Amino acid sequence: FITFHNKLPIIRNIFEAIFSFIPILNKALKSLHITRFTLALDSMLTAGLHVKESLQLASSTSGSLRLQSRIDKYLSRLEAGESISSVLDYCKFFPQSYTVAIAVAEQSGRIDETLETLYKQYLEDSEDRLKKFGGAFSGAIYFAFVIFMIISIFSIFKAYIGQLDGILGG
Repeated sequence: FITFHNKLPIIRNIFEAIFSFIPILNKALKSLHITRFTLALDSMLTAGLHVKESLQLASSTSGSLRLQSRIDKYLSRLEAGESISSVLDYCKFFPQSYTVAIAVAEQSGRIDETLETLYKQYLEDSEDRLKKFGGAFSGAIYFAFVIFMIISIFSIFKAYIGQLDGILGG
């Protein structure tokens, strides 16, 4: 399934669209995509790749086709002289605090350190959010099981009462 999912972008788009309607999961996955993007961008820039290529590779590594398409849409702005933070801001995928941190890092020349800090921050955030989703999901499964059991017990009881009524009334 995972291999199939990764090879067909349309399937990935469908799953991304479906997951966007589950708020707790959407936030967790978005945080995870930002984490992966940040780590990849830091690695690419540290390795000395050109900014445009680094952004392209980082967006494809993020796991989000939505982020990848938004980055691709605004990459030409880099050639027009705009900054990384401007491109990320145009994407409307990243929180404002993220793009502001990148803007400050660009001005101060501390992009590597800032990306590392942002990576750690979003890694922790995505882990917390995924744990919350796991807890909520397991709670929902437990609740559904309890409801199923209650319905089953009442159905059995109703059938039993029906048989007794047939024996006694008949």
